[in-house]
Amino acid sequence: MVLLLGIVGSQFLVWNRYEKAVVLFERALAAGRTWTNQPREVMFQLENNLAVAHGCMGDHETALALLRERIANYTTELGADAPLTAEARLNLADALQAAQRSSEAATLLEEIIAEATPVLGADHRLLQQTTARLTQLRIQTAGSSAIPLLEDVYNSHLRDHGIDDVQTSTARVRLIEAYMEERDYTRAIPLLEQEHAHKADRFGLDHDSAITVRSQLVLACVSTGDTERLRPLGTRIGLDLDLTLGPDRPSARSLRDALPFLLDGA
Repeated sequence: MVLLLGIVGSQFLVWNRYEKAVVLFERALAAGRTWTNQPREVMFQLENNLAVAHGCMGDHETALALLRERIANYTTELGADAPLTAEARLNLADALQAAQRSSEAATLLEEIIAEATPVLGADHRLLQQTTARLTQLRIQTAGSSAIPLLEDVYNSHLRDHGIDDVQTSTARVRLIEAYMEERDYTRAIPLLEQEHAHKADRFGLDHDSAITVRSQLVLACVSTGDTERLRPLGTRIGLDLDLTLGPDRPSARSLRDALPFLLDGA
């Protein structure tokens, strides 16, 4: 009965019918507390889902109150360093972020890392999730000053997973975007070359993702006057325009006609 109510409540959550989800989660929790043999993990998920449903309704204060109550209960029953207690605090950090209280969320994530690392170890799944969320939160709130954080994330993935790993590629693309936004083409170009090689090897030169990176690389080379890097790319520009715009589009013809002058003047 408890599991069934929880499953149906989760489906209403997916359907954005939050009030109905709240009713079902509350019924499931009431039934679970009556039948004391319910696994703690099941009750944990139901309590979290109830808080999420309140948050989705915009009732952030109720969501935060529920999560804080749960943390207090788990701290008493399991201890402050227990994995479920740490995970409950992680859920609270998510709720704080959803409530636009990012500084409080960041402080809580820092506390979780500092307190749980000696107990669980830095390689524990929960600590890795917490560190990733803290980094993401800092990046979101840092604006242009996020570049050092993005560099740290990229270098970490590069060290741990290698240059061609999907996670490394994702981190590289985000760092490229930050460099391009700041018009820091000199630092963007080497990463664009790496990403272009990665996309071309994985998907082929004619794939949209490879063309997109190649066009960014051309822009960066033109902006810096990097003739040596630009010339080998010139033979592909007309083909790229044919693939993305069609050979008869005026913009495609114009750029193809201008290409020799662009290269001569670079």
